[in-house]
Amino acid sequence: SWHRPARTEGQTGQERPGFLLVRTTWAEVRPLAARERPGDSQQYPDATHRIAVRGGTVAVLHDWRAVWAGETLDVVGVVPAPAPANELWVFCRSQPASTEG
Repeated sequence: SWHRPARTEGQTGQERPGFLLVRTTWAEVRPLAARERPGDSQQYPDATHRIAVRGGTVAVLHDWRAVWAGETLDVVGVVPAPAPANELWVFCRSQPASTEG
């Protein structure tokens, strides 16, 4: 699912920064190994995942995040996939696991 930054309301009514669901779409999520950063992924050396999104399903922006299999992925770059694919490649960085608890 794709989420955009937004002001949200906390439990006591105060506004705070957060994220809101934009859309849930089909996508192919692929973790990237350090050795496999071909092509455009070299522009995003801290990317840990590449998400292929079918063209026209959603216009992903650089300040968004994806949630996949319980993992939060911050968008670090968006590029069109090589022709003839009608996809966007969204390069993301995995957020570290929360230590709160």
